[in-house]
Amino acid sequence: MTQVCTVNFNESDNEEDVEMKWFLRLSELLRSENGDAVVEYALLIAFISIVLVAGAVALTDGVNNIFTNIGTALTNVVVNP
Repeated sequence: MTQVCTVNFNESDNEEDVEMKWFLRLSELLRSENGDAVVEYALLIAFISIVLVAGAVALTDGVNNIFTNIGTALTNVVVNP
């Protein structure tokens, strides 16, 4: 069995290093002999993206209500001391 990825991430990496390492990891994955892994990773990324978007849409109304309540409470405190 061949090793798919040889790129390692460190906590001290800056943003550009992390982006470059992700690019290198993706290019290694695409060049690997295990083509099924690419399809599996693509499906996994697509599923995670759909779940994140659905979660963000579901939370929109709740977060909006929270900030509206906070704004109303602050207005009442400032206007009616």
